[in-house]
Amino acid sequence: MSYLAGLALGSMAAEQMRKFAGNGDIKLVHSISGRRRYYDGRIKWDNGYAKKIESYLTKVTEINKVTLNRLTGSIVITYSCPEETVDKVFRKFGGFPGKGNVRKRVHFIFSHINKSLYRTTGGNLDLPTSLAGIFLVLGLSRTIRLKQWPNGSQMMWWSYNLLKKAH
Repeated sequence: MSYLAGLALGSMAAEQMRKFAGNGDIKLVHSISGRRRYYDGRIKWDNGYAKKIESYLTKVTEINKVTLNRLTGSIVITYSCPEETVDKVFRKFGGFPGKGNVRKRVHFIFSHINKSLYRTTGGNLDLPTSLAGIFLVLGLSRTIRLKQWPNGSQMMWWSYNLLKKAH
C-alpha cells in the first residue's frame, strides 16, 4: 500500500469513527434569541459524559432549562442572559474544546485556496472537485496501463468521496 493510500484510508476511517462516536466537539446547530441547540455525538454512547454536561449546565444560573436527548445527541438550552454570557459558559467547561491553532491555520489556508480556485475558474471548479478529478484520472491510468488494481481503485474511491463531500 502506498503512503497516500494509507493516509487516505486512515483519514476516512477516522472520519467514520468521529461520525459514529462523536469527538467531544459540541457544535452549535441552531440558535434563536433565548434558545440554542447543540449537537455532540459523544452523549449518545457515553453516559458519564452526558451526565457531566447535564449536571454542569443545570448548575449554571444563567441557563434556565437544559434538555439532553441521548438518542439524537442534541442539547437544548433556554436562557435569558446575553449571548456572550452563554458563550463564556460553554468555554469554561472542559468538555467543549475549540479547534487547535494548527488546525485553524491549515483550515484557513485550504479555505483560501478553495476560494481562490473557485473565483479563478468562474465558479466552475473548487478544491474538492479538482482533487477528485486528479485522483480519478490518476486512478484510471494506473488501473488501465499499469494494472495496479488496489492503488488505482483506491484513487477512484477517493475521487468519489471527495465529490460526495463537496455537495
